Amino acid sequence: DLQGLLKSAVLARCSGAARVVGFPPVHLRERAASWLYSEQPEIGAVAHVIDRQLGLLRAVGIPNPPRVFPLRIASTPAVAAVMRLAEGGPFALLIPGAGWPNKEWGPGRFGALASAMTSRLGLAPVVCWGPTERALAEEVVRASNGSARLAPPTGVADLAALARVAAVVVGGDTGPVHLSEAAGGRVVCVLGPTDPVRNGPALAGSGFVSRFAECGCRYARSCRRATPCIATIEVDEVLAEVAQVRAMASG
Repeated sequence: DLQGLLKSAVLARCSGAARVVGFPPVHLRERAASWLYSEQPEIGAVAHVIDRQLGLLRAVGIPNPPRVFPLRIASTPAVAAVMRLAEGGPFALLIPGAGWPNKEWGPGRFGALASAMTSRLGLAPVVCWGPTERALAEEVVRASNGSARLAPPTGVADLAALARVAAVVVGGDTGPVHLSEAAGGRVVCVLGPTDPVRNGPALAGSGFVSRFAECGCRYARSCRRATPCIATIEVDEVLAEVAQVRAMASG
């Protein structure tokens, strides 16, 4: 059980497997999951969630697995559609949504970033959105002064294919951003209440901007302050990180 939740532990136990292997309590998100494991091997003092999960695999005979994602990514019609939006030039994927309000940087800032990307980096920003996020994406487009384009509806396979050919992917600590990196994209992660050492980009060539050190609501879904820490991250900081990631890609 690589999730470490009570519901995932229940599913693991209900599988009928003779061995149910889970994290020791210190690494569990919900400690009640311990009741359902037959084994809880020690995995050492690992920081990043990916290394933590790879560490658990040693208990089932997979020692020191590499931190790679051998995914086969096929192109989809969404790639051609986005390339038309970008008029054949380099494009950036912006992912403004997040699972927690406390992880959202805000449509106004994403819009300003899109405008700066166009004028200063020569990128065509394309805003991706999930099933409930179209209004948020449209707000980013409006805030961009005509710089950003609204992506067509994209599923998981579309996002993976787009990330692979995008110049950069920018978003918060959210599944689509991590999927983008796993698919071969270079990401810039904008982080507030979550630790970049634990939840930030996993691979060389990506980057992040963080306010975790100053955050008073770490790992809280909603901020208790008048101004969330993530809202203090300036557009120029993220733009500089985007430029750095692009420079690493070309160098």
